[in-house]
Amino acid sequence: EITPVVCPNVTSFKLSVADFEKHIFIDRLVDALQMPQLRDFKMSNEGYEGMGYTYLNPCLIAPDIVGQPLIESVAINFVESWSTRERMPRHPNIFLDAFPCVSSLSVTISGGSSFRTHTDRPLKVSSLRELRFISCVLMDAQCLSFTVSSLKEIGAWETLERLVIQNCERLVLEREKALEIVGEKRLRFE
Repeated sequence: EITPVVCPNVTSFKLSVADFEKHIFIDRLVDALQMPQLRDFKMSNEGYEGMGYTYLNPCLIAPDIVGQPLIESVAINFVESWSTRERMPRHPNIFLDAFPCVSSLSVTISGGSSFRTHTDRPLKVSSLRELRFISCVLMDAQCLSFTVSSLKEIGAWETLERLVIQNCERLVLEREKALEIVGEKRLRFE
């Protein structure tokens, strides 16, 4: 058991871990840090091997930030280990209902991500306005289509204003397909 600690002045928090598979301890640690003014949360995991459903479609278990009512921005960065597996794009499942107030989400992992809810029902309200994929080296048009489909399934697509692609080489080469999937109004390349 970790004793709760109130951190009343913390507005930004970055968590860097080397073994996220020990998520139960990490969940408890982050839950014990009560940060009522938290607005920006960043999580980085070195040597990510995935967990949950399958190797290519792992389940992301993020620290619970539901108790942080002011949080607006979340960044998730996975530095994957390629030593034992061939390079195949991974698509972690991000449970968007765990981030009810987040308007900006940045994801860095090889193949982008898919989105779900814990109940497998669409969201009643989605605060997500901007989704950024940064340095997703294996993300291609098929991965992007998978992401967009998952956002539509959970009811988060209609309120999304921008989908930003930054340093994702394969998608730059498939720019026309990306435009067809996302639409010119939402898609931004940086």
